[in-house]
Amino acid sequence: MNIIAFLVRTIVLGLFSISAFADSITAGNSSTVGANSSVTNSPLANHSFISRGIFTNNRMVSRSEPKSAQQGVMDLTHWRIDLKPTIELSGEWLFYEDQLLSLEDLSEQPIPGNKTFPTPLLKCSSPFTLHKPSESGGIGHTIETQEGQVSLSNLRTALLHKGCVATYVLELRQIPTQPLAIMIPELSTAFELAWNGQVIATGGVVSDLSRFYKPYVGHRIATLPISEGRAVLTLQVANWVGADSVSRNLILGDASVLQAQYAQGELLEALSAAIAGIGGLLLMIQQKARRRYEKGLWGLAVFSFAVLIYTVTEGFTVLGWLINEPSWAGVVRVNMISQNMFVPSIVIWLSSTYNGMFPRWFSKLMYVQLMICIPVLLLIPMGWLIALESAQMLMNLGAGLTGFLFLLLYRYQQTVHKMCGLIITLIFVLVSAIHDVLLYQQLIYGMDWLPMGFVCFVVGQIFLLAVQRAKHHADLELINQKLSTTQMQLESRAEICTNALKEKIEELESVRAELRYLSRNDGLTGLLREQSFMTECGWILSEHQALDESVSVILLDIDRYKHISAMFGPIAADQAMKDVARLLEKWAEDERWCCRLEGESFAIFLPMMDEYEAIREAEWLRLRISQRSVLVENLSDTGQQFHITASFGVSTFLWSDADIGNMMNAAESALNQAKLQGRNCVVSYNSLQVLDDGSREQS
Repeated sequence: MNIIAFLVRTIVLGLFSISAFADSITAGNSSTVGANSSVTNSPLANHSFISRGIFTNNRMVSRSEPKSAQQGVMDLTHWRIDLKPTIELSGEWLFYEDQLLSLEDLSEQPIPGNKTFPTPLLKCSSPFTLHKPSESGGIGHTIETQEGQVSLSNLRTALLHKGCVATYVLELRQIPTQPLAIMIPELSTAFELAWNGQVIATGGVVSDLSRFYKPYVGHRIATLPISEGRAVLTLQVANWVGADSVSRNLILGDASVLQAQYAQGELLEALSAAIAGIGGLLLMIQQKARRRYEKGLWGLAVFSFAVLIYTVTEGFTVLGWLINEPSWAGVVRVNMISQNMFVPSIVIWLSSTYNGMFPRWFSKLMYVQLMICIPVLLLIPMGWLIALESAQMLMNLGAGLTGFLFLLLYRYQQTVHKMCGLIITLIFVLVSAIHDVLLYQQLIYGMDWLPMGFVCFVVGQIFLLAVQRAKHHADLELINQKLSTTQMQLESRAEICTNALKEKIEELESVRAELRYLSRNDGLTGLLREQSFMTECGWILSEHQALDESVSVILLDIDRYKHISAMFGPIAADQAMKDVARLLEKWAEDERWCCRLEGESFAIFLPMMDEYEAIREAEWLRLRISQRSVLVENLSDTGQQFHITASFGVSTFLWSDADIGNMMNAAESALNQAKLQGRNCVVSYNSLQVLDDGSREQS
């Protein structure tokens, strides 16, 4: 690519030389006297090459509208600043290689050669290595070069072969009287620009020693002092980092117009960065909210953030609004990292949105570039980074064109008409990327297009989303119109169905409520079922296990229940069961739980109650049951009634040792003993243990 750039520049220089030679033949020597008289008041009047006829008016005035400088002179006689507020300071500048000269130093220098400007300013071939002073007392410092070591006294001679510093000189004639300004695009070097010997703009630190050299970032603009007709521009540049500079013209123009254009450029980059940042933030929020449906939006969000980073570190360097004099090395690294994120993020987004658009190997390659190249760009030395900058641009351009071809092939195979707008917006990005890569390779001249391409892409995506939403809205309107024709027909049927459904729901709710009640309570007595009772009691015991209290369980069984059923009938037996359940339910409080067991048995759970109190409560219940008359409802006319009795078993445990299953088993044992003792009595499980211990002692 450097060879191609060299050939293009050689052809351009050849055309300029042929044009200058033709002008010199046409003009001849007819205006030599006028030329000599016109140079008398020049700021370079004492320069040694003035007397040799280098600055001659006939070379400049012969053109009706000069557009470039010739042999270090640019005549602005025919510049209509009202019609064309800005011009480019292009053409042939006087070139002093490997010298940093001020206006006062020019008279002592021989006549230099000309160099077409703009051009890649400098590319330092190799750095110097400074050594410590010698102990033998000779030359204090030496410099290591490709030819060997040289002393500081021979520094000027050593610099002549390195190309790390230079001075460009341009004389301007017939300068308008309006206030003027000059814009210096970023040169990828350090520079110092002087106007008639007065420094008006600087970028970094210019020095012929690498340790004092400091590069810079961003464009510069400076207002020019008022001059009387003529002025000399002295541009000192230094480049010790080996970075290629983009060829851009210095721009001279009306101060108000140029400052407005500069402010517009900064505003454009700031607006591009703001659009990209807001877009990336919204896309990340959308990805978070719809991650199940929009899996690839994070790739487009990464692209937007990469655009933000690239924009604030490129051109006008909007980053300077927030950071005073940002580091050149840091800005270059961040800028290259952002460039490395462009193509992979777009490919990841498109491959997730359109399944099968890119081959698997290409998608994996983009993931590798995104995950590996970024740490590499952060860690490699600055010299290697500068060497890889051009290769990375070409690699990104090749990957972008390859992905675009895959996109076109996918659209052709799938006939996806919705991708036309996407392709058009991507063309803006590709064209601007190709332009900037060629600009960086110095095959063309001009300003960066990529921020504008990104703006067009973002605005295009917003427009496409708006169009898609409008189309969806139109489709919904059409569907609504179709639905409205059938809505009236369905409303009557819906009302009928709704009423029927409400009735069914009410029936279902009543059935569900009854089922829930029956699943927990006994259908005959209304007390808890055994399973619900065991669950509730187990939960209470586990929640208050640390209490140092007693807990009791009472089991009762209606005596001779089968005899009652046989004598008075099943209805009378059920009536006896209901009477006992009502008595227990009325007697039980909030902290007492009653349930019906299988057959004619009941259980009562008594927390916070010791054995004495439980036996007393059981005796009270036994007396109330025995004194109660059961009136058979269907036999009430005849006045037939009967009495019932019940046997009770009581078990008491400490709360910490209590288990509802063990307590129920103990109470059942006590109940069985009460049956054996003649029924209609209360027996405690602890009394059984005392009797068992006594019988064992007697035996």
